[in-house]
Amino acid sequence: MDWSFLSTQKISQVYYQHLSNHCYFCRIKSNQLICPNCLNGFQLNQHHCEKCKLPSEEAIELCGQCQKKPPQYDHLISPFVYQGLSKALITALKFSSHYHACHPLCHLLAQELNKFYAQPRTPWPDALIPVPSHTERIRERGFCHMSLLSHHLNSYLAINIPINTFTLIKNKHLAPQHALDKKQRHRLKANSFHCIQKPPSHIALFDDVVTTGSTLDACITTLKLAGAKKIDVWSLARTPSSNTKHN
Repeated sequence: MDWSFLSTQKISQVYYQHLSNHCYFCRIKSNQLICPNCLNGFQLNQHHCEKCKLPSEEAIELCGQCQKKPPQYDHLISPFVYQGLSKALITALKFSSHYHACHPLCHLLAQELNKFYAQPRTPWPDALIPVPSHTERIRERGFCHMSLLSHHLNSYLAINIPINTFTLIKNKHLAPQHALDKKQRHRLKANSFHCIQKPPSHIALFDDVVTTGSTLDACITTLKLAGAKKIDVWSLARTPSSNTKHN
């Protein structure tokens, strides 16, 4: 185990959460990790389908796709549109190994999660399961970005949730999702994933970006067949449809 990495990670978490009094981006004095001006660089997902959180020009109860085929998950929390700073930070983390991007992304998502689960009769999940990558993809990238994000996110949550990276695995090495078009993404089948042990009853399935929802659908089908009863989806950002206008 790389103890030096763990030590650096913990020191960094303590610094950003408790000791820093400067904005993460512009470094001006701020009592928040991200000052209000820099927060404007994130496109909030304010108007969307209530079920799948697909960004829209105005709030709608159910989009056409959800009316045709409702998603299998119970709740989806995805606070940002995949544009602006959220897109830049996620891209930098995944493709340029900018590990520091985890801090602002997880901090902002955790704020929404803490608010959501503070509501009455809204219990926290029993475990956090990140959407897995195939081992070949992890070797190509040099690290598992979802595992890294999961541990950073957990440090910002109001409670400590067990992170489970072993129950759900990806057993097919496919082309990267960003390289596929919409039709190709929808062909992703549940047999691309496999449960090697019975999952907890209530799960938080964590993905970085929700686009078509095909990956989530495949994961959820696999988890429910293995015994999961309730699944909440946590996501950093939601990709808008091509005909949705955003400033």
